[in-house]
Amino acid sequence: MKHRLFVGKAKRWEKEFRHVDPILRDARSTDIVIPVMGPTGVGKSTFVNTLYGSTVTTVGHGVSSCTAALQPCVLPAPVGAFEGRRIIIVDTPGFDDTYLDDSEILRRIAAWLAMSYKKEMKIAGVIYLHDISQPRILGTVTKNFGMFRKLCGDEILSSVILGTTKWGQTDHKSEKRREHQLREKSDWKEMLEKGATMHRFLDDHDSAWDMVNSVLQRTQEVNALYIQHELVDMEKLIPDTDAGRHLRGELEKILKTVRSREGHPQRGGATEQKTMEDIQKVHQSLQYLKIPMSRRILIYLGIA
Repeated sequence: MKHRLFVGKAKRWEKEFRHVDPILRDARSTDIVIPVMGPTGVGKSTFVNTLYGSTVTTVGHGVSSCTAALQPCVLPAPVGAFEGRRIIIVDTPGFDDTYLDDSEILRRIAAWLAMSYKKEMKIAGVIYLHDISQPRILGTVTKNFGMFRKLCGDEILSSVILGTTKWGQTDHKSEKRREHQLREKSDWKEMLEKGATMHRFLDDHDSAWDMVNSVLQRTQEVNALYIQHELVDMEKLIPDTDAGRHLRGELEKILKTVRSREGHPQRGGATEQKTMEDIQKVHQSLQYLKIPMSRRILIYLGIA
């Protein structure tokens, strides 16, 4: 009965991507997929464009995101073992996107990954980017990294590249100190101990390709990201995945914080109207991530 539910979801996802994603339309079992993840403004699109040596995805400036949708691109395969196969680099939106709410971002990423897995496209690994010029770990960075961990799961950590970007924008001594802190005193330490590797993206072709080649060398070790197993093999709904439950918890914390501002003057000139808009936006995201009991019963009976 659950299989009928997944077939219905898969048809909706396929219809959504059929007209806008020629790569999924022409999916091949020999395709190698490498998602690029990280917060808005970290330099994901710059990284992808540097790989190609030309502009294939739009680069944003400041904190505004230009990657509102996933942007998969076919990367010319290097000569050798991968010659003749397509390498798909997927530029993904951050979970602090300025134009989309977080639940919609999760839906788009999850749906694309589920369809690619259903079509037998192979995940080679994941590249996660972090801005080394940031003097401290911000809340949005923590949220993005938490979602990244839930999307990937622990089984594929040996095929994860943790990349640092925006070198040279502050003094080198501070950058080296932050790199050491990431390696020894953050959530990265556990991932590195489980096989992830750390690289620097220096805004040049060679450092970008070093990261991709590091992923490709481990291709045989990866089957799928955990959310792909959840959606396709376990036939879960997105709100019931680890990533969905994690995002719901994060949004509930944010909603509690925003509601505490009601009726109080805000530093920086925030208005009551802005507070209400923030509450409404977070509430809408939470509604998507909650499955009504009536629907859960229908799902259980296999008729939803």
